[in-house]
Amino acid sequence: MTYQARRSNTVEEMLELLDESNKVVHTLKIKIDADAVAKAAREQYVNLIHAEQNLRDVAAKKDSALTEYVESAQKVAGNALVTLYRTVLGDENTDIILEFYVNRFMEMHMEVTPFVTQVLIPKINDTVRVAKNRIANQYKRNKGYSSKFIRRGI
Repeated sequence: MTYQARRSNTVEEMLELLDESNKVVHTLKIKIDADAVAKAAREQYVNLIHAEQNLRDVAAKKDSALTEYVESAQKVAGNALVTLYRTVLGDENTDIILEFYVNRFMEMHMEVTPFVTQVLIPKINDTVRVAKNRIANQYKRNKGYSSKFIRRGI
């Protein structure tokens, strides 16, 4: 009998960037090693949520003296967004997206972020969950064998 070892599945998706006339300008192939990016993606997503909340809190105060703080909070939120994209989509794809949206950060956020947060991150989490369950099941299955060998001195 041959023992088989396999690699875990990767998350693969396509993202099309459309111009104003709905013509496809770029088609990005997104290929993610879920194990490699899962923790960092969650951390960056949490950072983005905190940055957006801070921006909302500062903007809600409507004080003209807070203009600097609003601009600063916008920069922090923008940096958190780009960092999340780089973590999940990769540097090359993120650079293409940034070039495509040329200083239209709100539009980019409204169009691309749902793809990252509602499509890719859940798929990454599902892939990691399946791998963890597979490991747990293998451990449970092998636990009985290893304890028998230990008791027998093998």
